[in-house]
Amino acid sequence: MKQTILKIFLAALALSFAPAVMAKGKVVKKKFNLEKLTSKKSLKSLRGKPVVLELFASWCNACAPSMQKLSKWHRGKRKSRFIPLSVDETKGEAHSFFKRDGMGKYRKQAYFDKNSQLASQLKFRGLPATIILDKNHRVVKTYVGEVSGKKLKDIHNTLRRLKAAN
Repeated sequence: MKQTILKIFLAALALSFAPAVMAKGKVVKKKFNLEKLTSKKSLKSLRGKPVVLELFASWCNACAPSMQKLSKWHRGKRKSRFIPLSVDETKGEAHSFFKRDGMGKYRKQAYFDKNSQLASQLKFRGLPATIILDKNHRVVKTYVGEVSGKKLKDIHNTLRRLKAAN
């Protein structure tokens, strides 16, 4: 219980100091491997389309509603990829996130960031975090905190600009 309270406090503290945009322009390593909750897949295989990463953890209370809003908004958008990415310490913790009400349907598209290597590379500062990568996997924009209508509109406009630039 004390550990959970400490994690929540640290997440809230990090969120309060988090800049709106982090690591902009940084390229995600081409040979970086993420573990799908059921298999492995390289980020390199996702090149050619923008990627919307949603970083979450099982202990993050704001992560589930944020992922639900973002995933619902993203349905039918074939010009980009939506990837829920767990930064939990173990796959078991990541699986527990999907046992929450209404979260099971997102398990198939989720990835596990073993040892938080990708999250560390992107230097995110709180959860949930939404990171937009362009088709070459350069960081275009990041958001920290629960996804809102205003953030969804900004994400939509950012993806439209990326599409127009191609």
